[in-house]
This record gives sequence, C-alpha cells and structure tokens, in this order.
Amino acid sequence: RRHRQNLRGYLSDIGIFTVSTLILMTKYLGLDIGTVRVGVSITDASGSIAFPMSTFPFDDAIDEISKVIEIEDIDQIVVGIPFKLSGKLGQSVELVESFITKLLLEKPQVTVHKVDERFSTSIAENQLKSTNRSPSKSRSIIDQLAAVNILQTFLDSKR
Repeated sequence: RRHRQNLRGYLSDIGIFTVSTLILMTKYLGLDIGTVRVGVSITDASGSIAFPMSTFPFDDAIDEISKVIEIEDIDQIVVGIPFKLSGKLGQSVELVESFITKLLLEKPQVTVHKVDERFSTSIAENQLKSTNRSPSKSRSIIDQLAAVNILQTFLDSKR
C-alpha cells in the first residue's frame, strides 16, 4: 500500500495522476469460505478480471490469506455470504462472519465487501464438468472457481 501511495504521489507531482491510475492499482481477493477449505481468487492488476489462486485448509486460511494480502498488496476482499434460496441467511453465516472478524483482527487495513454467494459452488461444479473433470475429485478446484465467481460477480456489479 505504501508503494502505491508513493507512486500516486509521484504521478500527481509530475501531473499525470488520473482516476484510471487509481483503478489500475486496485487488486482484490475473493473468498469462498467453507467448513473444510477456503477457496481464494485474485484479480489482475487492473482489478477487473478474477482468476483462481489457491485453496487453503480452513484452519490455516487466516495465516495464509494474511501472507497473500502482504505479498500481493491487497486492500479489498470480497467474501461470499451464504444465503438460502428464500433470501434468508444460511446456516454457515456465523462461520463466515467469525472468519471475517478474525481476518480483520490480523489485517485491519483491509476493506471487506460481502456478496451473495448463492449458486457460486453449483456454477463452479458445472464449469468443471464442462472440462470433463469429476467434481468429487476436484473439491479444491471447485472452491477456487466458486471464489472466482464470487469475485467476478462483485467486479461486474461495479461497472
């Protein structure tokens, strides 16, 4: 973040600071938080396209995501919130909210955006099936793809 602020100051000093420069420098993480694993996605440097990144065991996820935040200079995270089809909050919302709270204790500078994650996993499973891979043998890939769907939905809603 400090490097970004220095670059923004430099660009401003030489008179070429623009709004698009700010947008080009925002990278996001997307998280699909489950009871066993946490799927992680990341955007490109422009913050407009989501890509799969990794899957971490739930018990290690806070530490691993904290490392990613530092390495990738992330200040925005998009987290899928589990809703039921009825629109009411799902059973695992407490798990997700607790995870967010712990992550913010580790990384208070991060802004968390919460989005509806309904269908993100089933869409990911269908995407995987279209490549002739077995969803039951590819759970960590499904978690990453669900995180991509969560993050890309958020990014698309900002356009």
